[in-house]
Amino acid sequence: MDKGYMKTGEFAKMCGVKKATIVHYAKIGILEPEMIAENGYAYYSTRQLYDFELIHVLKGMKVPLEEIKDYIENKSGDAQACRKILAKKLIELHEYQKEISALERIVSNTIKDIDEYENTKIGIIEEIHIDDDTPLYIYKMPYRTADEAFIMSKEARESIRYVSDSFRYENVNVIEVVMHKHIMDGSFQKTFGGFVARKDSIEDPTKMMSMPAGTYLTVAGAKGGDGIVDLYRLLKNYADENNYEVIGNGYERDVLSHIVERDRTNYLVRCYIHVKRKENE
Repeated sequence: MDKGYMKTGEFAKMCGVKKATIVHYAKIGILEPEMIAENGYAYYSTRQLYDFELIHVLKGMKVPLEEIKDYIENKSGDAQACRKILAKKLIELHEYQKEISALERIVSNTIKDIDEYENTKIGIIEEIHIDDDTPLYIYKMPYRTADEAFIMSKEARESIRYVSDSFRYENVNVIEVVMHKHIMDGSFQKTFGGFVARKDSIEDPTKMMSMPAGTYLTVAGAKGGDGIVDLYRLLKNYADENNYEVIGNGYERDVLSHIVERDRTNYLVRCYIHVKRKENE
């Protein structure tokens, strides 16, 4: 046999891959042997090393083998065909980069939450100031009793899946919202659940609301179910007794997400109510 030809095993060794890889490429028609001898042996030529390198590079770019095959079979306009493949791959890489950045942000924020958890003062009411509006991706929820604490509406499940699958959130800590009227009537009924969202990440504005910048009274406690109402009541009583006016909604945030704290009957939450100091007092 001419020195320019190699058996399958020799060709695979020259390419730096297993023989099975070359056999597979031949089977799917992406890199077939240049010659089949009378004895049935498959032979590859040295020029096919360039074909292999092309496959290897495009595969390294995560281009599917089927697309690589189509490109190789397109003998005319190779430059434009290659450009089309690479342009498509560039778009995919940009999207993948967004996902990686989102995952990095979520992991970083979860680590921060764990650090906050370790330093949380239980039952201590504090006045804090939030400098910027916090965007929330929300879903409607009924008021949940202790018996209903683990039951979520169909809309809630769909919303959670949408946000988690699209990396549109800052972390996986659930936030629940008590509207101003339900703070004032003492029911502390929850109207919305949601997540802290990335700014400008949600296409449907009806699914968005903000936790506005401003002054808040806040307290943390290890509560679950209806026990969280006690934290809101504690904040409301403190506001009444210390010359604060409740001017906005209440917000409940899991200090740790369900990924970290899996006991959902008695977990650490932080509650907030939006207030301002009463004038002339």
